[in-house]
Amino acid sequence: SRFDVLIMDLLLPKCDGIFILNEMQRRKINKNVIITTSFKEDAMLKEVNKCGVNYYMLKPINLSSLERRILSFDYDDKTSSNGNLQTIISDLLHTLGVPTHIRGYQFIRDGITIIYNNDSISYVTKDVYPTIAEKYETTPSRVERAIRHAIEISWTRGDIDVMTDIFGNSLDLDRDKPTNSEYLTTLADRIKLTHELVFV
Repeated sequence: SRFDVLIMDLLLPKCDGIFILNEMQRRKINKNVIITTSFKEDAMLKEVNKCGVNYYMLKPINLSSLERRILSFDYDDKTSSNGNLQTIISDLLHTLGVPTHIRGYQFIRDGITIIYNNDSISYVTKDVYPTIAEKYETTPSRVERAIRHAIEISWTRGDIDVMTDIFGNSLDLDRDKPTNSEYLTTLADRIKLTHELVFV
């Protein structure tokens, strides 16, 4: 597997892109993947997200945007670490009661990943939302609403002991939930503190 980035459509001559993505997972080939496609259905987006795709870009592709995405990847052979990070985030969100079938789940996962990998990120609204919005061809305000909705659901479904441990004594189900920014940064910081040795 001598390549750094796989740029692929979902419609291929002899098989579909989902098959290739699943095969890569089965063979433990952890590479950066950009999907370019005309499909925008939520079901397809969910299926692609399960395969750990980095970006999902709708055709026609803006080449400068594609170039930015390619250059944004870390090529210091950390793809397996990124895979481990995604697994840890997914497990944590599952414990916190965030449903995997809603868009906010993926937005939260991406937001945590962005904050984890970028110590320079200071403003979720100005830095994180626009990045996620561009990736999914949507708007920052829709990203914000989807994350808020996911947090509201998790606040009633999550493991109370884990939530208390992560969010501290301030956790009170009868009080206001954490802001989107607090939720994302707290989880990113917790993962750094708990799993920092996994990613060296």
